[in-house]
Order: sequence, then C-alpha cells, then structure tokens
Amino acid sequence: MKKLTLIYILIYSGFCLAEDDCVRNTPESIGKAEHSLVESYNLSTNNDGHLVEEIKLKSGQGLYISQYGCAHFGLEYKFKLEKAFDGNLIIQARKYLALVGEFAPMFTLSLSKALDEVADNFATPEEITLTPGYDWIYLGAKSESNEHYFIISYDIAL
Repeated sequence: MKKLTLIYILIYSGFCLAEDDCVRNTPESIGKAEHSLVESYNLSTNNDGHLVEEIKLKSGQGLYISQYGCAHFGLEYKFKLEKAFDGNLIIQARKYLALVGEFAPMFTLSLSKALDEVADNFATPEEITLTPGYDWIYLGAKSESNEHYFIISYDIAL
C-alpha cells in the first residue's frame, strides 16, 4: 500500500509541476498566409509560448508580428525599414495598421481605431495609455546593426 501511495504521489506531483501557470492560452496566428498581399509567410513558436509571424508583402515590405506574455498579453508589429525613421509616429502607425488590417485584422483593427482617436499632431510619448492600469500602446523606431524598424506594441493586463 505504501508503494502504491508513493507512486500516486509521484505521478500527481509530476502533473502538478507540468501544469502551465500562464493565464493566457497558446497564441494563434493572426495573419493570413494565403492573402493576396502576402508574398511569403513563416510561423514559429518557442518554449515560452512566444509566437512570431514573419511576413513579406508583395510590395517588398517586411513585417514581424509577435505575441508573448503570460500575466500580460503582448502583441508587437515590427516593420522593416530601408532607413532610420524620422517622421510622425502617430501618422505612420495608422498607415501601417491600415495595411496590416487587410491580412491580419484580429487585434489590428481595434488598435487602429484607438489610434484614430489620437490627434495627428499629438506629441507622441513612448507610451499611449488606453485604459489606465490596464492597456497601453507603445510606438517607436529602432535601429540595430544597420537594420531599421518601426514598432507598434500593444500590452494588456490579463
């Protein structure tokens, strides 16, 4: 009886340790690989539940859409640029989200609508709070190793 109890405890402990404590479900792709605007599409995930969609549009525009997080849901759109960005972040973010909304409407259209409520001449901070303490949009441009990116990130507490 002691052996059976010990085996039960070991098996139960294994199941308890294997449980994922993340409140967010496994991410699913939001892009449509077969859309007429999409030239190539690659989907990858890692052990942390981070999902990345690498998309090249027929226009030549490169884009990464990433989903990540556990207690927070993070969504990032990372657009490849030919040169460092030096323009209005709000206006450019709207243009990019309108383009992405064509082949990846989930979440994208909501973010687009939120940015429509921000004035074009808004002095863009790094963070735009949509609901205090709950969800945010981050806009920015980044250059690393001679590669340039325009980044739109969305973060929401779960």
